[in-house]
Amino acid sequence: MFVKFLKYNVVQLLAYGLELSVFFFVLYLFPDNLLVSNVSAKGSAGVFAFFFHKTYTFKSNEKTDVKGEAVRYILVLLGNTLLSTFLLLMLALYMPEWLSKITADVVSVGITFVVTQRLVFGYKKKS
Repeated sequence: MFVKFLKYNVVQLLAYGLELSVFFFVLYLFPDNLLVSNVSAKGSAGVFAFFFHKTYTFKSNEKTDVKGEAVRYILVLLGNTLLSTFLLLMLALYMPEWLSKITADVVSVGITFVVTQRLVFGYKKKS
């Protein structure tokens, strides 16, 4: 479990680099629009992370349930996006946007790891 959590964090760091790049690029294009920036960034990073978590972190070899895994991952990503966006918007009232973004995302990482492991790649369809 610890090694899997380390792998998860390596993939998340890579995805987070992509996410921050998209976040600040979209924020540059649409100043003061945290919602559009965060949703765009989460979506981009989510697609990247799904494939790397599937093959590297959780080594899911389920070829027959890729669609199910993708749907569950999208639902987890939506939940993560809602949680982190809510935290981002609340924290931005009290701290700089960049610090709000990082703080909100750090809070949601542990929750997302457990949910992803259990409900996305650890989920076994009942026959």
